[in-house]
Amino acid sequence: MIFLNSFFKLEESTIENLLRAGAIILLSSVKFVAGPTIVYFNEKYDFSFLRTNFYTITGGMLGVTIVLYLSPFIMKLWYWLKLIYHRFSHPKDSYFTEPIADTNQPMEVHYSYVRTKKQKKIFTPRNRRIIRIWKKYGLWGVAWLTPIILSIPVGTFIMTRLEKKKKKIVFKLLISIITWSFALTSVFELLHVRMIPEILP
Repeated sequence: MIFLNSFFKLEESTIENLLRAGAIILLSSVKFVAGPTIVYFNEKYDFSFLRTNFYTITGGMLGVTIVLYLSPFIMKLWYWLKLIYHRFSHPKDSYFTEPIADTNQPMEVHYSYVRTKKQKKIFTPRNRRIIRIWKKYGLWGVAWLTPIILSIPVGTFIMTRLEKKKKKIVFKLLISIITWSFALTSVFELLHVRMIPEILP
């Protein structure tokens, strides 16, 4: 219990400290590399080495979990919103003129619209980029690039397109996130960087 108190500084867990921890977790869930950077470049975030890693790793895996398990729902919602927008922004035009018939008898005319399905493009620019990354780096390569270059949401989404087994994705991203978290914080600690002016000549 004493270790937990010293690790999380529970005696100092004010609302402000909790908000700062939550901010780092949320930031790391999207742009992972920004998490430890903000901690060491901002004096307000006086976190220890272990606390910084705990918050950034938690945030990174939170982002992975959200994208991994909610991406199908998010994609369906996105397509549904696009469909609603298209229907309201492109109302049906009057394609037909009034019919003319050589008869005095009353007539009833019915119109029907036939929608043609557009053929989906298989090799879209996004698909080409995904295939290029996959061929060049493989699944492990995408996992290593995710925290520092691709961002957590984008990297996780790419991996879900390439690998169906979620356990493999979680394992590879967990290893990558832990490694990059300790690597970044270790560099900052070794250089004793706590403020931006410290790294300027």
